[in-house]
Amino acid sequence: MREFGPHRKVIHPEHPFWLMQKDEVWEIDRPELVAQTSWGDARPTSLLEHNIQGGFPEPIYESFRKYPEFAMSVANMLLHSHFPATLHSDILRASGIASDLPGIEPLGVREELPEYVTYRRLKREEGFRNAVLAAYDNQCAVCEFSVKLDGYPLALEAAHIKWHGAKGPAETRNGLSLCALHHRLFDKGVFTLLPDELKIIVDEAVSSGDPGFHDSLGKFHEKPLHFIPHKFEERPSPEFIKWHVKQVFKSPNQIPDTF
Repeated sequence: MREFGPHRKVIHPEHPFWLMQKDEVWEIDRPELVAQTSWGDARPTSLLEHNIQGGFPEPIYESFRKYPEFAMSVANMLLHSHFPATLHSDILRASGIASDLPGIEPLGVREELPEYVTYRRLKREEGFRNAVLAAYDNQCAVCEFSVKLDGYPLALEAAHIKWHGAKGPAETRNGLSLCALHHRLFDKGVFTLLPDELKIIVDEAVSSGDPGFHDSLGKFHEKPLHFIPHKFEERPSPEFIKWHVKQVFKSPNQIPDTF
């Protein structure tokens, strides 16, 4: 939750552990022993005191055990529904799930959906990528990176500012043309933008003493984007940038609280 979730001063892992019971895909042993708050949340001290365990109900557990590809497809669906593709492999690794198991492809390349749904999604994303890269003249908005092979941009990607899984639209104003490195760092919350000035703000917690930090990221801190679309309607929307600041950027307190 701390590594891949929104910035919070206090992390509450007991919340999903306890509240997922309502989804009927999770159960708690001896819930009657757990002391609760007036809001119906479990008290962490009570969970620890009684060594409360949680897990899948037996029918679901047996289905996952018997058909591991089904379990991997569910994991894949959750990744696609809530996280950008740049983080899929990292989340699987942190969760102890190998990305080469059936039903999972590195970076979420494959999706277990009906063919026509997958086709529509791929066509939509292809149109989004082409529109965003064209708006930024086929270069990284941060570092100016631009390499082509046979006229086709390489290692240049269209990043969603507000993630697709958070209902961010596939529109140019919700996109940034970024090289593969800066796309991954942006989705990880290592840097963000000022909503109005479109200046790059690097997370103050990043170790500036690491080799290559200055050239790859540090020198762009508090500098405007290298390239901003000429058409106003194609420029990053403050609405989506504000979402990124609050939900993805690791140090939102660095941004003036003016919104």
